[in-house]
Amino acid sequence: MKTLYTLSIYVVGFILKIIALFNKKIKLFVQGRKNVFPYLKENIQKRRAICLGTYGFARRV
Repeated sequence: MKTLYTLSIYVVGFILKIIALFNKKIKLFVQGRKNVFPYLKENIQKRRAICLGTYGFARRV
């Protein structure tokens, strides 16, 4: 099942790159996705993420 999921992610990514040649919004999405993971890896502190998650869970609706 994990292999099928991984394969589908690559296939969808490839299809999006082809569509990005003709659609400006998809092109921006593909470019943003390429840049977001290194940014997140550098800038997220686990302690901060845990605190914000607890805050979101505990506040009133």
